Amino acid sequence: MKQIKESDSYSINLACGHEIPIVSAACEEPTDITEKILSDVKERMPVVEGYLKGRKVSVLRDSGCSGVIVRKDLISNDQLTGVDQLCVLIDGTVRKIPEAIVAVDTPFFTGSLKALCMKRPVYDLIIGNVPGVRGPENPDPKLSVKEVPSEQCEPHNVEETASVEIGTSVESRDEPEVAADQMIPSDDVGDDSDIGGAVETRAQKQKRNENLKPLKTANVPMDDVTPEQLRQAQKEDSTLKNCFKHVGNPRPLKGKEGISEFILRNDILYRKVSGNDKPSDQLVVPEKFKIK
Repeated sequence: MKQIKESDSYSINLACGHEIPIVSAACEEPTDITEKILSDVKERMPVVEGYLKGRKVSVLRDSGCSGVIVRKDLISNDQLTGVDQLCVLIDGTVRKIPEAIVAVDTPFFTGSLKALCMKRPVYDLIIGNVPGVRGPENPDPKLSVKEVPSEQCEPHNVEETASVEIGTSVESRDEPEVAADQMIPSDDVGDDSDIGGAVETRAQKQKRNENLKPLKTANVPMDDVTPEQLRQAQKEDSTLKNCFKHVGNPRPLKGKEGISEFILRNDILYRKVSGNDKPSDQLVVPEKFKIK
């Protein structure tokens, strides 16, 4: 089984206080499940032509991603920032991925962006929910929106991501209690080759640290835990039973950090928090992985 790796998109908050972005269109090794999700992504989200440094590229507007992904071989070394970000991929892995500054010209966004450089993203450029971006159904009419035929957009052996929807009505009941050190930001997990899906910027981390107390680290390094081991440990953890009961609740819950709901992504339990400065997804860490 693969180890959990580091990645970026919406974001996931770890119990230790870190936050990792979620990437809806990337995975290390395609499986039947990830291929199905990718097919759904292609049906729901527009893929158009755009330009990166004057070069024509395929562009996916991913409403389930909190950042920007670019194919690594389109980036030159002088565009790299020297920062590696964590992110979560659709297959549940977490990765540490190099960051670059890119200038793009697309129907959804024109200007400079920070982007994560992946070797095999589904498309050349994936634009998530970043400030100033247009919605998937609202491209700039002044720019040519040429749909890219699906046969020309097959994944380059993909790194996929799942989309997350935020509920609108709020449950008046308090959310189930989960220890602070059981929530891990999606960006605290591993190495480009062994992690899988959330990223946190330095500014986000600094802002978060101003309001959060230092959290305990896990007994077992998260980059040594496979997605299957994490799923099993969550299901066997009696302290998480109430959290699982709230999965699928159409009315989000009120908590200290804002409005939240519990969701399953690839059968792994997360807490989605909104209603504050930055929506985030928090990986719920089982007791066995917490420091005693």
